Amino acid sequence: MDPAKILIVEDELIISSEIRMMLEHFGYRVAPPVTTGEAAITAARAERPDLILMDIQLAGRMDGIEAVERIRAEQDVPVIYLTANADDATVGRARDTRPHSYVCKPVSERELYSNIDSALFRHSMESRLRESERRYRLLAENSSDVIWTMTLDGRFTYVSPSVTALTGWTPEEVLDIPLDRYIPPEQAKEMGEEILKELALPPEARALHRTVRVKQFTKNGALIDVEVITSWLTDARGNIIGLQGATRDIGARLRAEKELEERARQVRHIVEHSIDLFYLHDTDNRFQYVSPQSLPILGWTPAEMMRQWTEILTDNPVNAEGVTLTAEAIRTGNRQRPYELEVYHKNGGRLWLEINESPVRDEKGAVTGIVGAARDITAQKAAIEKERRITVERDALLGRLMLIMERMPLACVLHDVNFNVSFWNNTAERIFGFSREEVMGKSPIDLFVPPRVHDRVREIQRRMRQGDMSAHNTNENVTKDGRTICCEWHNTPLMDEGGVFLGYLSMAQDISERRRAEEALAWSLERYRRVVETSQEGIWMIDAGQLTTFVNPRMAGMLGYSIEEMIGKKVTAFMHPDDLGDHAAKMDRREKGMHDVYERRFLHRNGGVVHLSVSGRALKSKNGEFMGSFGMFTDITGQKHAESQREAALTVLRESEERYRTYLENAPLGVFVIDTTGRFIEANPASCATTGYTRDEMLSMSFTELLAPESREAGVMSFVELGSKGTGSGSFTVARRDGTHIYVAVEAVRLNGDSYIGFSVDITARRKAQEDLAKLSRAVEQSPTAIIITDASGSIEYVNPQFTKITGYLPDEVVGKTPRILKSGFTSPNEYRTLWMTILSGATWQGIFRNRKKNGELYWESALISPVRGPSGDITHMVAVKEDITGRKDAEERLVASLREKEIMLKEIHHRVKNNFQVIISMLNLQERTINSPEVREHFNDSRNRIRSMALIHEKLYQSRDLSRIDFSSYINSLTGELFRSAARGDVPPPSVDCEQVNLTIEQAIPCGLIVNELLSNAFKYAFPRGLTRRGFVRVSFHNLPDDTLELVVSDNGIGLPVDVDLSKTKSLGLSLAPLLVQQIDGTIELSREGGTTYTIRFRKK
Repeated sequence: MDPAKILIVEDELIISSEIRMMLEHFGYRVAPPVTTGEAAITAARAERPDLILMDIQLAGRMDGIEAVERIRAEQDVPVIYLTANADDATVGRARDTRPHSYVCKPVSERELYSNIDSALFRHSMESRLRESERRYRLLAENSSDVIWTMTLDGRFTYVSPSVTALTGWTPEEVLDIPLDRYIPPEQAKEMGEEILKELALPPEARALHRTVRVKQFTKNGALIDVEVITSWLTDARGNIIGLQGATRDIGARLRAEKELEERARQVRHIVEHSIDLFYLHDTDNRFQYVSPQSLPILGWTPAEMMRQWTEILTDNPVNAEGVTLTAEAIRTGNRQRPYELEVYHKNGGRLWLEINESPVRDEKGAVTGIVGAARDITAQKAAIEKERRITVERDALLGRLMLIMERMPLACVLHDVNFNVSFWNNTAERIFGFSREEVMGKSPIDLFVPPRVHDRVREIQRRMRQGDMSAHNTNENVTKDGRTICCEWHNTPLMDEGGVFLGYLSMAQDISERRRAEEALAWSLERYRRVVETSQEGIWMIDAGQLTTFVNPRMAGMLGYSIEEMIGKKVTAFMHPDDLGDHAAKMDRREKGMHDVYERRFLHRNGGVVHLSVSGRALKSKNGEFMGSFGMFTDITGQKHAESQREAALTVLRESEERYRTYLENAPLGVFVIDTTGRFIEANPASCATTGYTRDEMLSMSFTELLAPESREAGVMSFVELGSKGTGSGSFTVARRDGTHIYVAVEAVRLNGDSYIGFSVDITARRKAQEDLAKLSRAVEQSPTAIIITDASGSIEYVNPQFTKITGYLPDEVVGKTPRILKSGFTSPNEYRTLWMTILSGATWQGIFRNRKKNGELYWESALISPVRGPSGDITHMVAVKEDITGRKDAEERLVASLREKEIMLKEIHHRVKNNFQVIISMLNLQERTINSPEVREHFNDSRNRIRSMALIHEKLYQSRDLSRIDFSSYINSLTGELFRSAARGDVPPPSVDCEQVNLTIEQAIPCGLIVNELLSNAFKYAFPRGLTRRGFVRVSFHNLPDDTLELVVSDNGIGLPVDVDLSKTKSLGLSLAPLLVQQIDGTIELSREGGTTYTIRFRKK
């Protein structure tokens, strides 16, 4: 069998040559190496390699990752990436191409060989496995039955294509559906319990096959009867890992209907399970209702919160704004913008709340209080302060970056939008001979570009203005003294967040001796917009001449017209003729600025009559001039119809009085008769039970004597109405015989000329429930967060106005549909699967979606979704509380992008420095192969180790989140391992490392790394001569001492340093470097010869 053929893709020819020599030494065949992604694709087609060694960062427009993607699209070949460093985004892209592994530069022979051998073996095994899977899948996919496998927790892992004919779902859709959505939850639960019982049995007692009949959902929601044959699914060791089976259709379709839970429990569940604190306070700022979240957020129970909300405010001056906004909302009835408050926790601590609130109006439109939601943003405020500090630190880093650019060995030139020089470092001055003063504000074409390449340079500038990130070139340039030199230019256009060209950065190297390439990164941002709220009430605006200037869709829909048909017509053209009598008077009152609430009849386009409740207000200019009227219209046609039916019922009752007289004594509601003075003539037992008086006692009393003082005036008015109209009704507070008060609903009609019959019902409990429900309903309707209620299958039953404001969808457009209408495709199926599993388990799910509005615009929202259980304990509904956080996410993304831009610039510098170190190491390796002298080869190895110690610093910084410091303990562990593998003999003991985690700046890390390198190299070479019999050790420790002092100790128990050796005068380069490096970090070094050699270095941490 021929040795495997390997293709090397590496743009550094020196590194490529070294790797090729290693591979040929291993016995592999090596295809001609290539340097670009495009060449790699061509070579892969021609050579058909068994494995590819691919550098991630390549010269040219195509990087190694894109090249692998294109090669993999044509042939199945294992890939190992070569990289000096890689950021998270690059690693993520590389991971998507499914490489076998990564080999970090500098490349070691041992690591390279083990990775190649493992990749070739694994690729061979995977190829055999795929062929086996293909044969078995062919059998399953041609079966008429649905063949499937699933995990023990009920998650499908494979479903054959026949599932589409059976259920309407595709196999991919079924894989994303939990079992309790594929079959009814109660059956899923029962099957799960049976599986657990079966697993508890000994293996020999378990049934090999089982046949069951269950109900199964189809994609359109219908239930079908199916027969399922199952068996255990085991792994190679015989362990049960799931189920496998076949499903067959054995019945017809069925439909299941779900019952709805009463609205009060749904609303209460929303409020009590929200992450926000909901509250309602009156116009005196006294809390009337506080949700249970007051306890976890503020430490007070809702009962303890029943006081003025201003009592919990701290003395922070920022709170004055919130007090003013709330007062303005109460005064004007207008919703105010969100604001922040600093309040006291019960334990005395301080926390920040974000307040969103709206005024609450009564039936007449008067402001009665404020409903609001408060969110604890203490952590968010702390995070913002932290981000501010980070920005300051990043700016400091940017300053250091400019210092690095000034001192870097490449010519660094910044050009403004007109391509004139705006920055010129020392290296540029050294290469071209022009001083900074001579070039600033001038075009490079006028300075150091020969005339014959002017057109080429202008073309590159044009491409960069268009954002071309690959505008690199090699040009001849002219120095100030007239010399012609060849420079390699790496040009990067600079764009702002909106893609506007700001200039470009050029980095040049005199490549008369060597070349170097550089790539640039590009970024983009997206912006989003918000939608406006659509009213659910009818809105009608007219001008001073009563001509219609605006109606909303709801208003037009009430009357059956289109908006266009109503605009420009007088309001009287739509009114019922019989209701025009006082219209002029109403308009006069409107011109005087008066507000009216009244009822009107309007004519529907189909000829019908529509009863509307009207709340009208004047529209005036800033100087008080009357501009027209504004009205809110509520359809009360149904209510009027109900009143008409009630009147008919009372008439029937009067005609049938004698017929039902015998039933009065057993009537469940109070029945009584009074005369024209209001004195009781008759009272049935239910009336007596309601009031607490005996029948005789009631016959000696009048109707008004039973009423509490606050209801007597209303009782008298109702009695007068009863006398004049013959019918009357009302709700009154009754003082019972025992002194307690109850609330009673009364309806009465005239029996004859001198008596009336009345009916009473104790509605105390009902009224209390209605008040609570109304309070909670207002909280939901006026909530500043979007609220959605769905049934158990996810079908929407209710959305509040804030939902419409955020998404643009009207309630009629979404009721009956699922929240999938908002899906944008950015949320993964796994996340939806987790959501459903959480909710169906009875828990609350919280997370963030990126959804799509009705107008196609994307937006971010924070969501809290909870299940609602019915009386039987089953989940009947789901409630979602959502908040539009697009603005916050945009701000976060802008901040992250700004920080990422600075990090990328620093990382690119570290990457380039480390890559250059790798080139130097590779050159030393190649040169070393031509040298036979062991002494000279040892000097080469020492130099290589010193370079590696510095390169490792830049590698750690590249991988670090904090680009200003390095984890020196991790660095020492890596460095000692590399030194031992490269410098130590087989009889030298491996080093032991004892280091605390300490972060050092690069200014201290590089000298410390070189110190460790020199002292360890010396120990590995000389401390343990061959033939030494005692057990040896080499140790490195690094610890914190008091007063920010650090102690680095390198010791061994070898033969020890000769007594006559003076570190300051030794001829050994390594030992002579150590004191100099210690002096560089302002430290001290102590040498102990007791029991071997111990170096102790102490210095203060910066």
